[in-house]
Amino acid sequence: MADRNGRIQIFEQTMEVCRNDPELQAAIKDSIEKQKIIWEEDPVAAGEKRRAVPADLVITPERTMGAACKYLGLGKRICVLNFASSVTPGGGVAKGMGSQEESLCRISTLYSAISDRKTAGAFYDRHWQMIRSGEMNRKNRDDCIFTPGIKVIREDTFDCAMLPRNEWYEVDVITCAAPDLCYDSGGSMYQPEEAELEAVFERRWRRILSVAAFNKADVLILGAFGCGAFYNPPEVVAQAFSNIFHEFACCFEVVEFAVFAQDETDPNYRAFSGMKGISTVKDKNPGNRKKEELHMKNIWKEGIFGVVAGDALGCPVQFESRDAVAQHPVTGMRGHGTFNLPAGSWTDDSSLTLALLDSICRTGKMDLKDIMDNFVEWLEHGAFTPYGYSFDIGFGTEQAIESYMKSGNPFTCGGTATSNNGNGSLMRIMPACLYCCAKGMDDGMAVRAIHAVGSLTHAHIRSNIACGLYFFMIRSVLDGEGSLQERMQKGLDHGFAYYEKTLQDPAELRYYDRIRNLALFAQVPAEDIRSSGYVVETLEAVVWALVTTGSFEEGLLKVVNLGQDTDTTGAIAGGLAALYYGYDAIPAAWIEEIRRKEWIGNLCDKAEEVVK
Repeated sequence: MADRNGRIQIFEQTMEVCRNDPELQAAIKDSIEKQKIIWEEDPVAAGEKRRAVPADLVITPERTMGAACKYLGLGKRICVLNFASSVTPGGGVAKGMGSQEESLCRISTLYSAISDRKTAGAFYDRHWQMIRSGEMNRKNRDDCIFTPGIKVIREDTFDCAMLPRNEWYEVDVITCAAPDLCYDSGGSMYQPEEAELEAVFERRWRRILSVAAFNKADVLILGAFGCGAFYNPPEVVAQAFSNIFHEFACCFEVVEFAVFAQDETDPNYRAFSGMKGISTVKDKNPGNRKKEELHMKNIWKEGIFGVVAGDALGCPVQFESRDAVAQHPVTGMRGHGTFNLPAGSWTDDSSLTLALLDSICRTGKMDLKDIMDNFVEWLEHGAFTPYGYSFDIGFGTEQAIESYMKSGNPFTCGGTATSNNGNGSLMRIMPACLYCCAKGMDDGMAVRAIHAVGSLTHAHIRSNIACGLYFFMIRSVLDGEGSLQERMQKGLDHGFAYYEKTLQDPAELRYYDRIRNLALFAQVPAEDIRSSGYVVETLEAVVWALVTTGSFEEGLLKVVNLGQDTDTTGAIAGGLAALYYGYDAIPAAWIEEIRRKEWIGNLCDKAEEVVK
């Protein structure tokens, strides 16, 4: 553990790297050029309410950058609050002090940016002058510095170990000082009444959240702001935040309070964990209790081969009506039919699933741009296909990929209209669901990741919900006990509860009302089940087939013989069923026919190795 002298040495080493590393020099220059001072008097435009649901508000006993790290690889813009000195850039970092601001400056390019001569002269020197003139006391002001693109190059730990270059990452930083109840320039205490202090913090929180929202932060990392060296009572600071958060709840996806603590008895942690609507996450990777169990079996092999087998089973009768399929029912893996392909051939459902899986295997994360690059390779060059060319391409998917090819932006390419609620995101979401399960993500983190991956092609909330409910069923199948129907019901109950809590407009959730009660849904006759390409009907067909059968083979044959979008209903049902019944439940004769099965198996093994 680094002592004061050790912290000084670490800071000096960081500064040396910042001065001599060309990549960091370029990053620092860019941060300084884009850095902005927002004075207390400056108006800040209200942040756009970019979310259909309020942000997840969570608390963890972590350090600031330790909390931020959890959101890397999800394509989110992460912004952190620097609990700053109002008069000295970096506070006491050069003297080896150990508060939050000093910690941030020791591990990143932050000090180099905020100590820039122009910024320091305008921000910190002005505050000194105001203190000397009596215009400002240790209440401090709502002034902020917004600094984008800060490079983090060390771990946010006591020892601040250097990160490998390929693990350096970027965050945006808001620098702002809390009221200082310790002393003022004349040595006397600033001792406001509690109501006055609460009002001061309301204004300061409002300014911080306004700056973060205006600069389009997706994830905002806060903490026990001013409750350390500045001696502010955490109950007052937490209450002030609770008073104003509703104004900004739909501007962010996550607001996380990283309150470093050894346990729940810490006064700061206890105060902030009592805020209205906040969720307590005690573990850095929530759900870890199940991770070891999941790695005892290759869930990737089960889920992915289930998808591919179901896709290949439905391929020959794709687009046929139920009556037409009934004239020559599917009884096993067969060839020709709709696309005149050999038995075991799979379509776009598996291709895009495998494209997503390949990206996860290479990057170790869900990198939205890399995933879309794979989708382009599939569409343009026939990558991730059984025969070297793409076919059976959904209209919404093709539109999204073409949009990405023009813009290069993976965050805006997915269709958002109600007409974009085909099943093209649900059909390929299995690897994202398995990734979230293997990583032990909590509900909010997992749903955000699932929605982000689904939205690459289908960004309407109705399609997002389908992918989310599928994830909750998958997680329950992997974690739970009991029959398949019981596990699916538990997952759906959890999923519906999550969306009822987080959706601003519950009307979209009502499209899925038929699958709320699986015991009742299992009594629905086949003629009332549709198996079209509409995402709601696709999910209904899958769920109905699985809760009315008792084996992998029976369930897959039942869903495929419903006709219409048979490759997709087969793929979605196959993935879920294989996770419950196991890889060995997939008929060996079906596996034998699957095209490129060795390559698929190698990808599954690689995912098992990479995703821990």
